[in-house]
Amino acid sequence: MLASSSLRGVLEFAVLPGRSLGEIALGEAMNSVLKYVQEKNAVAGVEFKYNDEEPLSTDMVIRLPKNGLVFRFEPASQRLKSIEIFQFNHIRLSYQGHDFSSAKIIPTFLLMYKLFGPTYPGTFDATLKEYTLKYPGVSMVFPIPDQHVPLYTKEDMPLEFPDGTTPVLSRLYLYHGADNWRQAVPPPLPVGHAGGSGLPAEKLSNFTLTPHRGVTLHFANGDAVHVRIGTTDTQDLLTELGEPDAVWRKREDKLRIHAPGNADHASAESDTDDNPVDYFFNYFRYGFDVLLDGRTHRCLKLVLHTNFPGHYDFDRYRKCQFSIQTDEDSAKGSITADSKWSDIERVFGPAQGRQVILNRGSHHADPFGATAMRGYDGLIFEIMKNGHLATLTIY
Repeated sequence: MLASSSLRGVLEFAVLPGRSLGEIALGEAMNSVLKYVQEKNAVAGVEFKYNDEEPLSTDMVIRLPKNGLVFRFEPASQRLKSIEIFQFNHIRLSYQGHDFSSAKIIPTFLLMYKLFGPTYPGTFDATLKEYTLKYPGVSMVFPIPDQHVPLYTKEDMPLEFPDGTTPVLSRLYLYHGADNWRQAVPPPLPVGHAGGSGLPAEKLSNFTLTPHRGVTLHFANGDAVHVRIGTTDTQDLLTELGEPDAVWRKREDKLRIHAPGNADHASAESDTDDNPVDYFFNYFRYGFDVLLDGRTHRCLKLVLHTNFPGHYDFDRYRKCQFSIQTDEDSAKGSITADSKWSDIERVFGPAQGRQVILNRGSHHADPFGATAMRGYDGLIFEIMKNGHLATLTIY
């Protein structure tokens, strides 16, 4: 994915080692970071890199080439694990209220050491000719000119070269709970009660679901919210989860024609007092939608989103980390948001009926192409071309 615009203004961040770069916190969901950078006028272009065939095999990366920023995400959780800064002339950075990089301030070794304080001697990579200085949660990389390489082959940590100059910072990494950014993992989910209506999405741990019954949202602080088909209503959702991020009225059901006995009701519905249409509560921040009955306002079904790249709805939802509770043989394995269609068939057996192809329009409207819908009693899986799940509908 590549979005571009002209560079306007300068991004400004306070650096908190092991925690955050300005408002962007380590552990943040990928869709939240994408939303943040897309809203910034100073961002000139956004590159998104991932493995199309095996999206769980490598980190997912958001790169801002003209702003000199790289955000790396653990692929299964889609949570931010490290931040890299590789350009310092189009960005303003500060630490504990003191600027150390801007259009007028060069981040030298001497300045960084003075600002961040004493630390253990760094490491020198003789092949790359780079010296890395480390503090808890942050690493700083300084290239060393050939003529000064011998100074760094010992355990000394010279702040200046013999000619009076000092190394200049080329890369800075922020990460949590590791010796270096390559070993970094997202920090644990925050724990603590939110207070007020709704629970913060960043504390959401996972979903468990049961066909025909509904889902349970589990939070890191031990709280749980149950959304039950046929029971949970609009007021329950507002009280437990807060206002939805969007509300969408369901004018028609394009899959209804495939339901037995419903062919004569496949035309679009009209929203009147006598025939109110069903509507969705879209909880982008939690990663799922709730379809509510237009007459009773009770839950009819739920749609859970995996937010895998290569799907029409990518970056709109936080990834829904779900697992399915069934009476099937547990030895066959469990089904989660990371399962592929082959895993599902191994657990549930062949799908019921033929697959339905879902095509959202022209290549321009949806460059990722069609997906396949396969169903079991109480469950409908939307499958991408690489075999991964895009959505799971529970009814």
